[in-house]
Amino acid sequence: MIKCTVKSLPTGSTQPTNKKAMSMVNPEKVFLVSGQMQEQKAGGRQGLSPQVIQRVVVAQDPVEALRMLGEAEPLFRPLGHASLADYEDTAKRLRAAAEGHSSEWSILTA
Repeated sequence: MIKCTVKSLPTGSTQPTNKKAMSMVNPEKVFLVSGQMQEQKAGGRQGLSPQVIQRVVVAQDPVEALRMLGEAEPLFRPLGHASLADYEDTAKRLRAAAEGHSSEWSILTA
């Protein structure tokens, strides 16, 4: 469990409340979603911003996270997602390989 500040999205609303509260959150229910914003291009065409941005969503599972994000930001187009627990596990494994405690990964340097 991690302690974090949470802005809530009321059921049926597309705008988060201004209320912030400290909450204990399971890292397996915190999803980091990468995506791009849909935008109006020249000549009225629809396109995607070249910039990839991150959003953080607390949800029961990735499907719910993407649904909630779609409701809150209809112009956001997700590219991929991972849970905070996945990121923490990856960081732990990378650190072990970098420190020579694991041969699970090889690290290439340029």
